[in-house]
Amino acid sequence: MTEPELTKDLESNYDVIERAFINKDLERVAKYIAPHFVGVTPDGHAMDKDGLLQSVQTQFGQMDVVSWRRRVSKLAVEGDKVRAVAEGVYRVVQDGVPLDIPLVNEDTWQIGPAGWWVVESKGLK
Repeated sequence: MTEPELTKDLESNYDVIERAFINKDLERVAKYIAPHFVGVTPDGHAMDKDGLLQSVQTQFGQMDVVSWRRRVSKLAVEGDKVRAVAEGVYRVVQDGVPLDIPLVNEDTWQIGPAGWWVVESKGLK
């Protein structure tokens, strides 16, 4: 697969995840997270898949996601994995107040049984 094709595939996955956040569809989000997922927040807090999904569920209860369009700004193929830097603005409404939160993550994607899923994610911003 070429770099433009990989970028298109991954951005399509980010679009599906965005819709899942807007619709508060935790099950859909979970399908894109590998069972052996490891994540690290920008402040160094580590979490596994369960911790990530618990955090997402908490967010769903505290705010409404308006949009979270992410685009790949950097891509590297590493064996059977693809490392992508994804940038976007997490637009939410919390307690009636609109918030725009710029986020940058370095996500490592791998083909799982049902397609692409994230095995590692590092919050850069």
